[in-house]
Amino acid sequence: YFVPPAKAAVDGMMHNFHFLGAVFVSTILLMLLIGVVKPRETPYVQQPSGAVDLTPWKPAWFVGLGLVLVVFAIYAAFADVSVIGP
Repeated sequence: YFVPPAKAAVDGMMHNFHFLGAVFVSTILLMLLIGVVKPRETPYVQQPSGAVDLTPWKPAWFVGLGLVLVVFAIYAAFADVSVIGP
């Protein structure tokens, strides 16, 4: 875990993934509490620095669809279809 005393306190009570889920939820609750107790005076606005070209890439949809099809093809190649039916 992140802190050795936390490992000693939680060891044997829950699995590592459950612990990480609890840390995730508690972090979100802490951020929401901080936002209620001490909100920003001015809303945050993202200011683009211009360091990166943000022009949309035209073939993104086709490449994305191709990647999804490749993932499905890999899944189909390794899937055990004998469990589907008689």
